Amino acid sequence: MKGGRYSRPEPDNLYDTLPPDRRDAVNVLVFLGMGAAVGFLSGMFGVGGGFLMTPLLIFSGIPPAVAIGTEAAQIVASSVSGAIAQYQRRNVDIKMGLVLLIGGIVGSVMAFRLSRSCANWVSLSSLSRWPM
Repeated sequence: MKGGRYSRPEPDNLYDTLPPDRRDAVNVLVFLGMGAAVGFLSGMFGVGGGFLMTPLLIFSGIPPAVAIGTEAAQIVASSVSGAIAQYQRRNVDIKMGLVLLIGGIVGSVMAFRLSRSCANWVSLSSLSRWPM
């Protein structure tokens, strides 16, 4: 939705999305270490990497929208490579995969629409005025 009420200029790269005081803290080795740790844990326990990596990216100073988008791209690449490897071993049920794909698409569209409608009637500034 370009040019909308809450639109802002698109950053050219990740560096531009960081607050000025966090720009020097971006260290590739830290992100490689986080990726290795999350990959190890997700391989050991079978949980999704996005479940672990997105909060780590946010806590390291990456803006939430950038963290979510970056992790979504990583999940796609990881899922495709895993699916190809399992397909080569004849471990993929194509019919079940298509049914799950359709359900995932429907669920994603529903969640997107719900979040959009919630954003129209709830703002974070109004939530911050509520007594705790």
